[in-house]
Amino acid sequence: VFRHAVNSKLHRFNPQDLANTIWAYAKLQASPGEDLLREMAAEAVLQADGFTPQNLANTLWAFATLRHPLGPAVLDHLSQAAVAKLEGCNTQNLANMLWAYATMGYQPQRKVLSAFAAEVLHQMELFPPQGLANTAWAFAKLKYSPAPEVLEALAEASQRQMGRFNPQGLANLMWAYATLGHSPGEEMMDLWIAEVTAQLRRFSPQNLANVVWACATLQYPPPPAALRALADEMRRQLPAFDPQGLANTVWGYATLEFDPGEEVLAAVAAEAVRKLSDFTPQNLSNTVWAYQVLGYEPSPEVLEVLEELENTGTQSGWIEEASSESATKQSTGLRSMMMALQQEEHMPFNRSGG
Repeated sequence: VFRHAVNSKLHRFNPQDLANTIWAYAKLQASPGEDLLREMAAEAVLQADGFTPQNLANTLWAFATLRHPLGPAVLDHLSQAAVAKLEGCNTQNLANMLWAYATMGYQPQRKVLSAFAAEVLHQMELFPPQGLANTAWAFAKLKYSPAPEVLEALAEASQRQMGRFNPQGLANLMWAYATLGHSPGEEMMDLWIAEVTAQLRRFSPQNLANVVWACATLQYPPPPAALRALADEMRRQLPAFDPQGLANTVWGYATLEFDPGEEVLAAVAAEAVRKLSDFTPQNLSNTVWAYQVLGYEPSPEVLEVLEELENTGTQSGWIEEASSESATKQSTGLRSMMMALQQEEHMPFNRSGG
């Protein structure tokens, strides 16, 4: 009934009515249906010039939250309207619009992102922890690296608010800097990893995997006690890890030259076998590479499954895909890892390999 009423009166909505209605549907997690969302998107384009910064941010956030794809023409129009109103945006508006772009897979023009980055820098001291984390995450997802002073200011702002970040915010922050290839410096990483350790029991498997992956990618070795705590928490939550989380975490340990211990590696191997059908070639290649580097020999049962997969993959072309999708410059592909296994006749992996 409500949806029908909205549909029949949509052309009479003013910008505030339109933005509030879309936002309400998203907050209620109740999609009004693709047809009505398309009509609302078309109406948003017509009324974009009358939107306030809050209206624009709420509209973009709502469409992203409802997972409704907006076409490039719609997003280009709303994006240009946003740039024209940037000076009136608050930190939540800025973070929500960037988050929406990244979530919808929309790539704004570089000049648009540069304008956003400049306004983020201007208001940096006003950002709350979630806004900082979401902004950094969005830049990374958009594969846009702001000027170094923006990233440095964002890291410094996080330092002033350390203790107020939740686990996902911390993990996203670290993931973003690693993805952008920008190290915030050892001192900042020490601070972030200390906060991670303090909140470790609240971290999800994806958060844990992202933290380890970020440390390895930034070539930052956390203190041994922190790595041990991360490994212990991984072991506790292991059944909830997905294949990418398993692969990224053991890859991170190997890259950091940290041996989490035979118990953890054996448990990871067993969990990987249980979820093997969901592993991508890249995931499996990185996992086997990590075992080789760490000098860990999987059990005969695991080796048997890997060999069977290697034979099946060769016939189907899966192995060739693995070799071409190396996740890192160290990874030599699943085929070469399996060849190493065969050549060593299931002897322990060479710690200097990879």
